[in-house]
Amino acid sequence: MPEQISSEELIKRLRALENEVAQSREIEKQLQKSEELLRIYIANTLLSVVMCDKGMRWIAYSQQVIAKAKIVGLANNTILISKDGRETVLADSGAPIMDQVLDPRL
Repeated sequence: MPEQISSEELIKRLRALENEVAQSREIEKQLQKSEELLRIYIANTLLSVVMCDKGMRWIAYSQQVIAKAKIVGLANNTILISKDGRETVLADSGAPIMDQVLDPRL
């Protein structure tokens, strides 16, 4: 049998839900703004920078990578250590994969 709640309790729950939805939307807006700023920085930096997803597909890259169109080495391999102790090695070089009109494939 469904729980019987008063109209006051229902209003209270709906207001709480409304606040939660509003907070989620604000957090999503902030995340989108942060992601856009990161993409702008990567695209316009003077360094050769490539951001990859877990499958090593390029999701953002700097214009320097495209301008050089060759393997670009970095200083050293970098190891990221997660909170649970897992280590992830980051590759220290990159090269764009170009199509026939020299556009990088993402």
